Amino acid sequence: MSPQPKPIQHSRLIAASPIYYGWVVLAAGTLGQLMTTPGQTIGVSVFLDPIMADLGLSRSLVSLLYLLGTLSGSLILPFVGRFIDQQGPRVAVGAIAALFALACLGMSQRTYPHPGAAGPVNGRNSGTLV
Repeated sequence: MSPQPKPIQHSRLIAASPIYYGWVVLAAGTLGQLMTTPGQTIGVSVFLDPIMADLGLSRSLVSLLYLLGTLSGSLILPFVGRFIDQQGPRVAVGAIAALFALACLGMSQRTYPHPGAAGPVNGRNSGTLV
């Protein structure tokens, strides 16, 4: 005889909620997606022309740096996926957010412009937070 499967345990909090839990999941997902917008192309593109003018960079150089940042960021994704599988999404999101905060803090302390510094950070986080 095969063992009987465990009965599914339902959350009392979800059962007591006055609204369908799917709407809560949809709202949380939408909020998470909106929070990643500043690191995505649509958020960066608003500030691209002023940044290029301030740093004296050509559009082709900025595009190349953005490409290199995205590609270098994609190299870490298999390790991030494994980390999420092992530690769970709550720990992983906390760790990724803490590393991103440290990267932002480090970039804010720069006293001279270094155009390549933002590319890898943007690429890494756009891959891991979406």
